[in-house]
Amino acid sequence: MNKRKDDENLRNRFTAWVEHVVRNAKHYYLRKEVKRIRTISLDEMDSEILYYEINNEKIEDFFFGDEKIYNAYKELSCIRKKVLRLLFIHEMTIMEISKELNIPSSYVSNLKYYALKKLKENIEKELKK
Repeated sequence: MNKRKDDENLRNRFTAWVEHVVRNAKHYYLRKEVKRIRTISLDEMDSEILYYEINNEKIEDFFFGDEKIYNAYKELSCIRKKVLRLLFIHEMTIMEISKELNIPSSYVSNLKYYALKKLKENIEKELKK
């Protein structure tokens, strides 16, 4: 009788341990899944959207009163222009831009910082001409 009780106690402890391990694994997987960046292949994208994104920089969103500022802006990379456009024209937050572009928020902050830094450098360079 005592042996049976010990076996049942051991089985209950083992079952509780397995449930605990599985629950932790599930939580770990879900946390990783949320952080993972979703990607799609270029084949899955609509060709019109892809063409628009690559070829149309939407300069008309910004009104440049000065040609030198326009020239400084046009030297920025496409992704930096897009971040600036989403920040200042569409008034989106860093987190919203991160979700929109499917990139980490830290990368969006980095793009914003270097876009503004490069824009300042480009404007200074244009003013010296």
